[in-house]
Amino acid sequence: MEGYGRIKFCYMHWLNSNKKEFNDKLLTQKVKEAGQILDLPLLDHIIVTQ
Repeated sequence: MEGYGRIKFCYMHWLNSNKKEFNDKLLTQKVKEAGQILDLPLLDHIIVTQ
């Protein structure tokens, strides 16, 4: 079944601040790590702000 699963990750946060930027990076890294465990590569991520 190799090659069937992929992750495209999109989420939105409401405030523009430097503190949120760190959380964005941390959350993206955690999703990437989870994908590696499940053999689902993270293809791309999008962070949407207000």
